[in-house]
Amino acid sequence: MGIDTKELQTLTKKLNILFVEDDAIVRKLTHQILDVFFKDLTVTENGQEGLDAYKHSLDENQENFDIVITDVSMPKLSGIEMAQQILEMNPHQHFIFLSAHQDNDYAKELNDKGYFTSTTKPITLDSLKLVFQQSCLQLQDKGLV
Repeated sequence: MGIDTKELQTLTKKLNILFVEDDAIVRKLTHQILDVFFKDLTVTENGQEGLDAYKHSLDENQENFDIVITDVSMPKLSGIEMAQQILEMNPHQHFIFLSAHQDNDYAKELNDKGYFTSTTKPITLDSLKLVFQQSCLQLQDKGLV
């Protein structure tokens, strides 16, 4: 049995999300799904833009994003490199990594800290709902939402 969408929306609707994806088609389709689940959504096209948006949110709004959803492999700055720099600003930031690779060793260090979940591409609604649920529960356990 799948995760109930309406029940999941009660957990996700109050969250502020940064979504970073370089593939235009994946970005557009995933953006449409994210809009259903999250209150505030900022979308960027590469790791450098994502990092800039994160810094801007901190500087202008004094707010962190609740979750950063990012592709792993991107031009200008990879999702892992971006995450490492964000963690220097906010060591409690939670990430969802999207990757075309089954091997999740790329994020072992972050996983050991307990600040990420991941899913592989191609992305499905069910896989996204599962990582949204996992992320929300982790954030609640840490008292971050």
